[in-house]
Amino acid sequence: MAHTRRDILGFSVAALTPALLARPARAVERVHPVGMWTEGGKKFYDPAFLRVRIGDIVQFINISGSHNTESIAGMIPDGVPAWNSTLKETFDLRITQPGVYGYKCTPHYTKAMVGLIVAGDPSVNLEAARAVRHRGPAREEFDRLFARI
Repeated sequence: MAHTRRDILGFSVAALTPALLARPARAVERVHPVGMWTEGGKKFYDPAFLRVRIGDIVQFINISGSHNTESIAGMIPDGVPAWNSTLKETFDLRITQPGVYGYKCTPHYTKAMVGLIVAGDPSVNLEAARAVRHRGPAREEFDRLFARI
């Protein structure tokens, strides 16, 4: 039986539930899974746009293909360390400050494999993030993502 990406991502989250429940109790910690996909020649994050709270974790899960997540210079709040995960690995990003977080798949950036996270007040770095220049399909995808704010 063929599985859709939603089926697989849902299964991944279900498989992670025992590990998440075993963590020490915190105020309210939410984990937001983001699938990293290659499907029919298209490479993408699912979802590519997230609204989260400070303290939440965005968990990048490689579902198919060879993907990672890397912050984009100028598209993360001041004081947030840049990140660049390993290809094909699950990566947890804890959101520590309000603002806009722009990211890409390093090998597939030119194919518009990009995403945007909004935490709390996006105005903290919204204009700076929008000012970062992208080319071709990545620019078009970021235009669509910024329109959702």
